[in-house]
Amino acid sequence: MPTKPFAPGKPGAPTVPLIETPRLAIRAPQPGDLALLRSRVFGDPEVMRQVDAGGTLDATRAAAFVATALDHDGSGRRPGVLVEKATGEVIGYAGPRACAAFGDDDIEIGFVLARVAWGKGYATEIGRGQLAHAFCALGCRRVLGLAAPGNAASIAVLRRIGMAFACSLDLVGRGRRNVYVALAPVAPADAPRGPVPGVSD
Repeated sequence: MPTKPFAPGKPGAPTVPLIETPRLAIRAPQPGDLALLRSRVFGDPEVMRQVDAGGTLDATRAAAFVATALDHDGSGRRPGVLVEKATGEVIGYAGPRACAAFGDDDIEIGFVLARVAWGKGYATEIGRGQLAHAFCALGCRRVLGLAAPGNAASIAVLRRIGMAFACSLDLVGRGRRNVYVALAPVAPADAPRGPVPGVSD
């Protein structure tokens, strides 16, 4: 039996982008997104191989994920549906989410792209967009990015957008993950004055 299109949990769910870059937008879920995500992302073993615990999601688990994990309220603090602006096509999901990998109230950025969107620089673009959003809109001082040690593509993206390797951790429900960190840029008024210890001209 075909799965019914997903309807947003609240009437009047936001349709304006939660995060926007030149080519991409992250928005709240809309009717029909579940079916598209199931066919392009959740049901593709190659796409889902490195996502959390790994493996595809059946209809029930996919519906539960969309209903509970995505940003229906437009808070900008949870992942949303990733859309290609030029075509309006759904190409995955991405966005910040709470992360307790270090035992603190951190924000983690993330992106899961359909295969049709691979090789276009989209992960790097939306990764940078999420960092800017986390620092500027959410006021984060530190942002995390997690990737499976064997996920060379995601690790390359995290490094490309300026995140530095911190450590590897075993996380419940996600397995072994390399943790990358980016710190908020220091504003000129907050920059330290005088010589920096341990540095000579």
